[in-house]
Amino acid sequence: SELAYRTRVLGQFLAWLLDGYVLGLVRACFYVTESMGQKNTLRFYRHEVWAKLQELAFRGHVSKGQLEELSPAQVASLPKTAMVSSLRFIPKADSMRPITRVIKANAKSRHHQSNMRELLDILGVCARSTPPLLGFTVWGMNDIHQKLRPLAATQKDKPQRLYFVKVDVSGAYESLPHNKIIEVIGQALTPVQEDAFVIRRYAKIWSDAYEGLKKSFTRQADFMEDNIGSTNMKGFVMTMQRERKLHNAILVEQTFSSDLHGRDALQFFTQMLTGGVVKFGKKMFRQYRGIPQGSVVSSLLCCLCYGHMENNLFKDMNLNGGCLMRLVDDFLLITPDLHQAQTFFKTLLAGVQDYGLVVNPQKVVVNFQVSEDLGASPKVRMLPASCLFPWCGLLLDTHTLDVYKDYSSYAGLSLRYSFTLGFSQRAGVHMKKKLMGLLRLKCHAIFLDFMSNSVEAVYGNVYKLVLLHAWRFHVCAQSLPFGQTVAKNPAYFLHMILDMAAYVNRLIRLCNKGVSLGSRHQTRPK
Repeated sequence: SELAYRTRVLGQFLAWLLDGYVLGLVRACFYVTESMGQKNTLRFYRHEVWAKLQELAFRGHVSKGQLEELSPAQVASLPKTAMVSSLRFIPKADSMRPITRVIKANAKSRHHQSNMRELLDILGVCARSTPPLLGFTVWGMNDIHQKLRPLAATQKDKPQRLYFVKVDVSGAYESLPHNKIIEVIGQALTPVQEDAFVIRRYAKIWSDAYEGLKKSFTRQADFMEDNIGSTNMKGFVMTMQRERKLHNAILVEQTFSSDLHGRDALQFFTQMLTGGVVKFGKKMFRQYRGIPQGSVVSSLLCCLCYGHMENNLFKDMNLNGGCLMRLVDDFLLITPDLHQAQTFFKTLLAGVQDYGLVVNPQKVVVNFQVSEDLGASPKVRMLPASCLFPWCGLLLDTHTLDVYKDYSSYAGLSLRYSFTLGFSQRAGVHMKKKLMGLLRLKCHAIFLDFMSNSVEAVYGNVYKLVLLHAWRFHVCAQSLPFGQTVAKNPAYFLHMILDMAAYVNRLIRLCNKGVSLGSRHQTRPK
């Protein structure tokens, strides 16, 4: 009991030392913030340096014409329902990114955030039921893989010259005109104004052979008329089982709402967009252009607006033998038609005023020669016809359409900043669960699919993936807390390595169902 008492006192002293002294000293001397492109690295700025950087960033932000300062009389006349968001900046490599968030965590802000999530849910249902609303939007690796897979198979059977155009919009969130946003969202929500929606939140628990006991929390929305037989949890589970979307799992219902209508979402959206107030320092501003970056609904609003633009500008585009994709504000066109590539390049580089679209020439990449008559800038990056073309963390082979992971974001960055291990009494178990989860995320089918990638490309992807994971294992082993080391239990960590190797093998086979992996040259279905 004496040892336990002394241990508790020591723990209390260390907690006080860190919380009451060290953190206070850091706050007094530095402004501490995360940064874009630096994973989990923290950046420390002396207060006077940060004040100058923030002031420069704010001046640049205001000069774009997005904010208008409110007078003291206007501030005093703001309704009590008006939500005030704070503006802060996150450092990037050569600039600052503005982020807004609701200031106070009170009942009013919680109600506002709840309405924001409901708006996101209802807009998501509308987008699922009417896919053309999103234009050429892709939401992640799964969508990109589905777009590239048939194109890659055709390219390998009948190779042809492909032209690539990558375009990145400058300040996409801040440049969207409010009148256009209201028009686009109005067209999406007006047809469902009288429709009722249901939102169900539930927890799912299941056991994984490699990652152990797992849990997830799901928020699912749909039209009420499509869920008449699934309003209770039993009917919902039976529907999931019939559709083979659920097996060997436990579901726990958390909330179920059925009193939502499209007109409520449209009314809230209009009020949110036109009545938003931004606070910076002691000044208040009204945002007259753009949408808040950092909101849960920002990405979907941006995608709906650009989808609307694509439906107007590119509705007659013939994509036979090619594809057009956009990940939020990053466009990629792949086409065998040089004239089509040049037209697309010229159209976006000139900008689209109605949607506030302005392109940063430094982030435009093509794999063909562009001349001044196309409006080309010397800053446009021109790559060889056959190369590894970069887009959204991927490298695409312009000849074979093999897909590789772009590891350039790790350059000059310590791996210990790329993820957090944390502290746990069962550090070894936590380490294994963390590494297994990372393996599952990184072993995506887009890199391992023999139907869309060559054997050499898959081998290269697996090698680099496993090599990087070995470095992660080393970082975790060096970061074990409480004096724990690999040397104290080498058998456990050896089995962990073997389990990870077996898990990679399983993931590769899951990505290639129906493909014989026994022979090096046999990479097509039987």
